Amino acid sequence: MPVLIVEFVKTDKDKLRGLLEASDYGVFEFGMNFVAVHKSDKTINHVGVNQ
Repeated sequence: MPVLIVEFVKTDKDKLRGLLEASDYGVFEFGMNFVAVHKSDKTINHVGVNQ
């Protein structure tokens, strides 16, 4: 499964997040984008949120 970088500025952000999560992606907000990594992809172990 691909890693996605999706700009959400011109769409309903919550609906887009819901669509990605329903497709079994982990979704991370990055500026005006979502970075979405499929939960079966080992890459997800290297993606996170620092606060």
